[in-house]
Amino acid sequence: MHDPTSRAYYDRKHAEGKKHNVALICLARRRCDILYAMLKNKTFYRVRDSVSRRTSGCAADPPRCGAYLPDLLDRVWNGRIEPGKVFDLTLPLAQVAEAYAAMDKRRATKVLLRP
Repeated sequence: MHDPTSRAYYDRKHAEGKKHNVALICLARRRCDILYAMLKNKTFYRVRDSVSRRTSGCAADPPRCGAYLPDLLDRVWNGRIEPGKVFDLTLPLAQVAEAYAAMDKRRATKVLLRP
């Protein structure tokens, strides 16, 4: 892992006794939460100074993310890219709690939230 925030989060989960794969899944979930917040707030990734805060960023490398994310989001929202190949459940944004519940109960792997 190249991102120090991601490494610190992974190490913390591993120190809690989680096995490698479980710690990686926790990290992936954290990154999904950050990506969701970026989409919801229409903001770009910001590196946090503090690794200890729960909201520490680790979604993507800022220069690369800043280069392609706006175009990618535009393509998804305008229907030029079919995200269905990645997502196995689509719900309205108002049902975000149901989306998390579906992933938690393993009814869905990836959920696409539509406005």
